Amino acid sequence: MIMTFPKNMLESFRNKSVLLVGFEKTNRAFYERLKTVEGVQIGIADKNAAAKLPSGVAAHLGDDYLANMQDYDVIVRSPGVRYWPELLAMQERVTTATQLFFEHVRASSKARVVGVTGTKGKSTTSTLVHLMLKDAGFHSLLVGNIGAQDWDRADRITDDSIIVYEMSSYMLCDFTERPDIAVMLNAHTSHIDWHGTFEAYVNAKGQITAFQTPEDTLIFNATDPALTQIANRTLARAVPFKHMQTMHHDGDWFYEKQAPGVYRNSAAVIDADGTVLGVYRKMHIPH
Repeated sequence: MIMTFPKNMLESFRNKSVLLVGFEKTNRAFYERLKTVEGVQIGIADKNAAAKLPSGVAAHLGDDYLANMQDYDVIVRSPGVRYWPELLAMQERVTTATQLFFEHVRASSKARVVGVTGTKGKSTTSTLVHLMLKDAGFHSLLVGNIGAQDWDRADRITDDSIIVYEMSSYMLCDFTERPDIAVMLNAHTSHIDWHGTFEAYVNAKGQITAFQTPEDTLIFNATDPALTQIANRTLARAVPFKHMQTMHHDGDWFYEKQAPGVYRNSAAVIDADGTVLGVYRKMHIPH
């Protein structure tokens, strides 16, 4: 079970030792907030021996970066760091910046959270939801696997905020909090090298709704058998949808898919391996 903290969560770190495992952008954002806590002792562990670290932290770099975890009260796993055997052995001390952010939101505000996950379409869907909320006059914040990091936006959260959080399977694999609204788009074979099996990957995605309550909502793709199974187990109000049309997001532009061979006012969207994903009509949606 992931380590959790009470209200006034950041103050829970006062006079404690905290190890950030992996100093990628997620943990970097959390570090900026953590360093302001009185008496906290911070260590950073990263496999990259040449990683540039802030001054005043204990550095654990290179192949043995996980060797000193037992010296710390709390271990904050970066999403990109797998549960290696060393981390599994210390799991009762492990948490994540994502988990801590949700605990912070719940403890400090009445803000609502929309969590979006899926193998494909997370960025587009999260961005569209965020823009629609802004256009409707809501105080919307877009964070997570897209745009700003969650802890970079913590000071902007009010009781009226709606936080749209794009969530990867890496963030969700040990997640024990809950969004008010969870959105599950699809689950295709992906990241098997990280999760080990497709079943483990789907289970990680399913954590987005695992701790939801009957007052929460799960919106899921009813054409995806794996997601339907998850929806059958949730306590949340399950709202199905059927995937009929696709869009692609690039910067401030969205591309609506057209029929094959229709290229007017459109652009071909090509994956990194050169595969043509589709032909899309270009539309600008202002921020």
